[in-house]
Amino acid sequence: MSGETAAAVRADEAEAPQRIAASLTGTLRRHPGLAAGAVAFAAIALLTGLSASPMNNYALLADAWLHGRAWVVPGGPYIDAVPWHGHPYVVEAPFPAVLMLPLAALSGTAANQNLVCALLAAIAIAATVALARNVTGSIRSGLAVAAFAAFGTSLFACALDGGVWFMAHVSAFTFTLLALVEVTGKRRGWLVGIFAACAGLSRYPLLPVVPIYAGWLAMAGRRRSAIACAVAACAFAVPWVAYNELRWGTVLDPGFTIWYHVMDPSSHGGLPPFSLANLPMQLEAYFRRPPHLLGRFPWIAPPMFGFALTWSSFGLVLALLTLPRIPRAVSVAMLWLAAIVAAIPGFLYYDTGGVQYGMRHALDFEPFAVALVAVALRTPWSVLMRPLLYANAGFGLYETLLFALSPPTS
Repeated sequence: MSGETAAAVRADEAEAPQRIAASLTGTLRRHPGLAAGAVAFAAIALLTGLSASPMNNYALLADAWLHGRAWVVPGGPYIDAVPWHGHPYVVEAPFPAVLMLPLAALSGTAANQNLVCALLAAIAIAATVALARNVTGSIRSGLAVAAFAAFGTSLFACALDGGVWFMAHVSAFTFTLLALVEVTGKRRGWLVGIFAACAGLSRYPLLPVVPIYAGWLAMAGRRRSAIACAVAACAFAVPWVAYNELRWGTVLDPGFTIWYHVMDPSSHGGLPPFSLANLPMQLEAYFRRPPHLLGRFPWIAPPMFGFALTWSSFGLVLALLTLPRIPRAVSVAMLWLAAIVAAIPGFLYYDTGGVQYGMRHALDFEPFAVALVAVALRTPWSVLMRPLLYANAGFGLYETLLFALSPPTS
């Protein structure tokens, strides 16, 4: 090799890292959602080490399926499963266990549920950027809405925990956002139906929303897409019904009701788990319950059992700016309808969420509210609105870290 050739090779090798970095930077600029999702995953990994949660119901359930069982072998200090005919059955909606199957096939009950939960959260953030860009056409608005979705809701806190209830929320939030990206973008009905069904089978309050997507597509003039959406979603009903028959001997899933009456000490007076009698308690929790106000650092501290959206998610107020658009905008009307339908079960439920940051049950309807916030930014005044979302995100990140790193005692 000549001297000139060797020098050229050395120069090429020296420039390789710069070219790789430039290529990576260019990719992230072209795909800001990918960058935002990568940052979210890195932050979760850094803060938690992706250590496995002891509340690993979905890992246990995936392992049970792989061994031909519908019931689980309890593990960890506490398991949210109800005894039924001699075996414990997981009562949460089952789809997140489907996502755990590959890891369970490799690691059994030691499959790391927190890793999958962190990946879901990263996808949720990337999807939020894509959704906001579909709605506003602005990368800046997309990043502001993504920051709000991550930290102005309970999403990031749930992803940090990774336990059974929290993974269910993250999964439902993620697949709802993916459905909204599709219904505001390419509108492939079969894909909307799949994402909607995955969300509904992660958190049951989102099941009644599935027909709204089909109606949305039909009202937008996409009748074939609407039919494809309905068919794809209905395909998920077959294994779900079979699973319920196998466990409970009925086509629906009475797991939460059985848990409420058999296991939960809050069961009272024979009331069903969903009742108008619970509405005042829920309104107090969603809109009035304050954080701890202190006369010293950290000044505002998150309570153990959550605090109102008025504090944790004040950026949602921007969604109200879209109300005048309902009569003339199908998408806005459908988003409001979906948000209301998804919210109703949470406002009637007997429990406000237990140990949590903010109000985790609000994650059922917040993807639609996040989309409405994006719609509100579709004005020349968005430059004035984005700081509110970043302020909410900053406050939420601060409070989430306090909650996660210094758990409150009351």
